[in-house]
Amino acid sequence: VHWVQQGVGVFFEYDTPKIVHIRSKKIGILSRSVQACVIAYVVGYVMVYNKGYQEVDKVVSAVTAKIKGNILTNFTNEELLNVRPEWRDLYRRVWDVTDFVVPPIENNAFFVMTNVVITP
Repeated sequence: VHWVQQGVGVFFEYDTPKIVHIRSKKIGILSRSVQACVIAYVVGYVMVYNKGYQEVDKVVSAVTAKIKGNILTNFTNEELLNVRPEWRDLYRRVWDVTDFVVPPIENNAFFVMTNVVITP
């Protein structure tokens, strides 16, 4: 019976940062009760009742594409048969980065130009 009282006494001891052992069952019970309430709140209410483990948040991001170089489009007259003669210079040109990266910043997306329709 004596060793049970010692075990219970050790469990309800409270240590301060200065390592002062307070041998008071009232303060020990209060300390462990506060700890148990905090654990019960986090596990029981936040995680189980409110399903905190399933909580998600909306992602906010931006993607910037940095591309270097130029592109030369040099079509022949046979390839441009269906294009008006005054518009053919639009197809024979040097494309800069600012021409084929439009827009340079996308919200929650990434844009890569794979086809161009030229409208004069």
